[in-house]
Amino acid sequence: MASNGDGKAAAGQGGYGYGYEGREDRKWWPWLVPTIIVACVVVFAVEMYENNCPGHQSALGGCVAGFLRRFSFQPLRENPLLGPSSSTYVSLTTDQASFC
Repeated sequence: MASNGDGKAAAGQGGYGYGYEGREDRKWWPWLVPTIIVACVVVFAVEMYENNCPGHQSALGGCVAGFLRRFSFQPLRENPLLGPSSSTYVSLTTDQASFC
């Protein structure tokens, strides 16, 4: 690698000899991970809508975060991971399995 003496590469050469580092380099934007996160949030919202905790009260207690109304969580005794009930998961997966 040619150097002009001040530790920088000479004009027309990339730093450390790995290619050109000029204005033509495009700005890279990561799109895959944000897309996956948005898809997961959408699926979670659909599951919570289908769950409808106030619509079917559990014998284990009332809904958590009741101010969310239809999107509120199952009681912590039933599902400690703050999500829909297991019956909602079963109903959503059996609906999908019938298409296979």
